[in-house]
Amino acid sequence: MASLEDSLRNNSYLSAQLQDTIAIRLWGKPPERLSNGEPISELDLGPYFAYYSAQCNQALHDGGRSTSATVHRHILEIVDRLKMPMTRDAIRQYVPGSCPTNDSEKRDGSINLAARILLMMNFGKYRYAVSGRKELRWEDGSLREFLESHFGAPPALGHERIKLAKAFNAQNLSRIAGVEIIPTDNLADHLRLSNDDKAVEIFHHVSFLEYQRGKYVALIPTKI
Repeated sequence: MASLEDSLRNNSYLSAQLQDTIAIRLWGKPPERLSNGEPISELDLGPYFAYYSAQCNQALHDGGRSTSATVHRHILEIVDRLKMPMTRDAIRQYVPGSCPTNDSEKRDGSINLAARILLMMNFGKYRYAVSGRKELRWEDGSLREFLESHFGAPPALGHERIKLAKAFNAQNLSRIAGVEIIPTDNLADHLRLSNDDKAVEIFHHVSFLEYQRGKYVALIPTKI
């Protein structure tokens, strides 16, 4: 039977029961209904757990030299502390798994992996991996403080009187304006322009966002 003690290396398939257990530990119970009124049974976290698996594989690609986390429980224990008003330095003292006291790379790698899994944002980088995505460098203070500082800048342009027609959608933006739509798994890259402003990245994990509606992820600033 699958459990939180299963290895992160064997994560190509996670049972529905284990997915539910992990999701509830990450974000609490899901909302009763989706934003369109459909029952929560329509929520598909399959794409999220494909991301979860990819992040674990990337963190362990070098034989585990970049993280001390080896089982699902290790990730969730760090996540529990990320949601507290604890500084990064304080969290380092509680990183589980096989990690010598002086191995700061493994401790920070474990914290970054847990933050990526919790918020779907690229925290830190791995020594032998290139993501091509925006990387967030959280080095001190609490996670909430970092996010408020990073995303807290006031908007450069006012938008109070702007109303967009229903026709203003990704498909028409691409067809009429010639702007390429690039799906991204990194929430911090949402609406980022690239390719000389000829492409815009769109965070496409609707089920992840539906799960967060009205929930704790007040960690995620509403300005994103």
